[in-house]
Amino acid sequence: MAAAQPLGRNLPNQAEFERITLTEIGHRFKFDVDAMVRWCRDHGLLATRMDCPACGQPCCEERPYNRIDGVTWRCQTQGCRKTVNIRKGSFFERSQLKLWQVVALSYIWSTNCGRARGMSQDTVMKEVGVCSNKTTVDWMQFFRDVCVQYFQNHPQQIGGPGVVVEIDESLFAKRKYNVGRLVPEKWVLGGYEPARKIGFLVEVQQRDAATLLPIIQQWVAPGSIVWTDMWSAYNNLPNLPQQYQHGVVNHTFNFVDPNTGVTTNRVESMWQRAKAKFKAMQGPSNRAMIGDYLTEFMWAQRFSASPFFHLWTQIATDLYPVN
Repeated sequence: MAAAQPLGRNLPNQAEFERITLTEIGHRFKFDVDAMVRWCRDHGLLATRMDCPACGQPCCEERPYNRIDGVTWRCQTQGCRKTVNIRKGSFFERSQLKLWQVVALSYIWSTNCGRARGMSQDTVMKEVGVCSNKTTVDWMQFFRDVCVQYFQNHPQQIGGPGVVVEIDESLFAKRKYNVGRLVPEKWVLGGYEPARKIGFLVEVQQRDAATLLPIIQQWVAPGSIVWTDMWSAYNNLPNLPQQYQHGVVNHTFNFVDPNTGVTTNRVESMWQRAKAKFKAMQGPSNRAMIGDYLTEFMWAQRFSASPFFHLWTQIATDLYPVN
């Protein structure tokens, strides 16, 4: 699922990323800045060469004692001598954290993003040596932004000719027992392909055909067998250009149609997992960000086998390619 490797460039090594642990990141890189810089360069996360942005001439490394990474680039041209941060052009460029701290935060996020309950905020801050709660929250959102960008750059449909896709909508935000402060309802349309155990989740403003059908066309491959409940918005599915086969289950009488086997049980199970994660994240408290949380959940479904590796591969290939 990663982009093809450009000629002459290092990219993350999957075996290395699968071997590493959070403890090793701390022990191996926390007190050895050179090792951290080499590791980042070996995996295409920091540039191995730099041209001076002022005069265009190649820069050389210098090792000033007062630099957070222990190394910087400096132009050797007389009359220029411009200093360039080794993080220039990389994912780390605007961060004030140490390199090992960013890598450790990425490990924590990637290995927990698919779980209902992960490491507590206080534990994250303690493990990574970050004093600010806002800093950790911001970084988790930065990694979430990578997920959003991935699906924008690599739209992927589920299903296919003869492949079952279960479709259903679910309410993600409402007042409990109709009490408490009034909050806007948040409806989400989801689809799930049992064969590959992956799906999609999209926030929707309305549950009518004009809203739901274009989303299904976007996310579900032509020729798929689409199973839904009897919500009227789905009635026109067989008439769409994608030539979907449409199966229906009447939930008034059955969870699984006894004659056809049509069910939406597995997409509803996906809802339960997604909602359990949101509940563990306290809502999320910022309901305006629900789309990003849904995308994170989708990303975790697709890359659960090697999330740490895929996160940095997508950063290195799609977002921040370096020389």
